[in-house]
Amino acid sequence: LKTATAVLSVLLLGAFSMGASTADAQDETTVTIEGQEADPGQVTDVPVEATNFDGVGGLKFEINYDPAVLSFPDGAGTSFEGAETSDIFSSAPSGFEAQLSEEGTITIRYVDLSGENPLNFGDGVLFNLTFSAFEGGRSDLSFTESSRVTDRSGEDIAVTFGDGFVSEGVGTVSLGTAEGVALNETARI
Repeated sequence: LKTATAVLSVLLLGAFSMGASTADAQDETTVTIEGQEADPGQVTDVPVEATNFDGVGGLKFEINYDPAVLSFPDGAGTSFEGAETSDIFSSAPSGFEAQLSEEGTITIRYVDLSGENPLNFGDGVLFNLTFSAFEGGRSDLSFTESSRVTDRSGEDIAVTFGDGFVSEGVGTVSLGTAEGVALNETARI
């Protein structure tokens, strides 16, 4: 009976600790740039999604992109002020600002100046990067090592950052139709 009780205790302890690791994984804060296919010459919106994005007192994201492949309107992002910010991203929570800090780098920031109203966003699309033109090819979109998120007291929040890309979509070619062709047979159109 003592052996059975000891084995049962070990099994229960193992089950509880596996449940705790699952809960910890669900509480992980992530910020991920989605991969996006686009057609050359088109405006391209790239979603940046967040999970468990709560208690945020400040953030700084630096995102690198290839300026030969993706561009913003002339004059966009020359400062963290008004219209220049809205030319870089859309659908961001109140207080988010953006700037093109150097060619090929976007800086996005947010600060709760009061220290009393941290951002409690939860899960979903945090904002969309809005490139005015896609030249074709591929551009990786990657967070730099200086990207960080802090709580209202300025302490770092552990965040897993996920990089994305914009690339040309795979096109569809339609050559016509053929009737009566079976699998593994050659058809002339």
